[in-house]
Amino acid sequence: MMEEKPTRERPLAIGAHRVFFARGTVPVIIYRGDVSPEEARKVVEFTGYSTLEVVVADVQELGAFGPKTRKALIGEGGMVDRVDGEIFVIICGANVVRRAIMTMVTTAARLVTTRKITVLHTQSLDDALVAVDERLKGRAS
Repeated sequence: MMEEKPTRERPLAIGAHRVFFARGTVPVIIYRGDVSPEEARKVVEFTGYSTLEVVVADVQELGAFGPKTRKALIGEGGMVDRVDGEIFVIICGANVVRRAIMTMVTTAARLVTTRKITVLHTQSLDDALVAVDERLKGRAS
């Protein structure tokens, strides 16, 4: 277990990428550049410290995200494998190309699970965190 959870102010580095928890339990992944399968496995390990009902991915600086990386992220033993309920994914900062990449990833995830995966696109990480607050508030009601 992590000694101290990474925060926005003190994120954990996974290669060039950064990860932290928003609102205490929501994993936020900031992708910077290409994502290797090993980095994807470390992201999956990081998200293991959360309930994974809500996930934020900032893809403004995302590079290559190849088939082996996608498999490491969502394949057997990946993120989707561990969740019992709905997964709410917030993707921020995606241009047209990155939206296409993330659509491929979430479509593949939907094919390997019976769980409902809802995707929301936002312009910025700040907008994504507002959506997290709304989602968590709605769940608490």
